[in-house]
Amino acid sequence: MHPSFLPKFNKTPMKVFRFIDLNGYLCFVNYPGKESLLRYERQFELELPCALFLISKEPPYPVRAGRAPLI
Repeated sequence: MHPSFLPKFNKTPMKVFRFIDLNGYLCFVNYPGKESLLRYERQFELELPCALFLISKEPPYPVRAGRAPLI
């Protein structure tokens, strides 16, 4: 999701993100130029371009081809 595209649809990142039920996911945010992920629980507004990573709290966990599950 990139904030510069959302005004065309009368949306903000938070309007879109509120549709996701975080109770079932661990959520992490990564901002460009930052090496670490930040655990995200809607404690601040997402206004800058960023990458969101959502990992299910319940099985089946995502599996990368030929590797162990991410969790």
